[in-house]
Amino acid sequence: TNDVDSGDWNGQSAAQSQQKFQQAGAGGNGHIPLMHETYASTVQTLTPWLINWAKQNNLKLVTVAECLDDAGGMYQAGSFTGNGQSTC
Repeated sequence: TNDVDSGDWNGQSAAQSQQKFQQAGAGGNGHIPLMHETYASTVQTLTPWLINWAKQNNLKLVTVAECLDDAGGMYQAGSFTGNGQSTC
């Protein structure tokens, strides 16, 4: 599940998205951010900021498949049944 929507799709600024990610990160649980590569501000500003921010805060960056414990690749094939976890 994605649980932190950047809001890039509805015109939220990179600064507004950054604030959302900072608030979510302060909670200490794993999160899956929803961002869209079709928006220049997401690609050029938000994504690099998020990677640096996560590293500075000792957060582990993983793929969605790793987060969902999908070692067999079912998530990638579209038939993922899940493991019941809502956080990474």
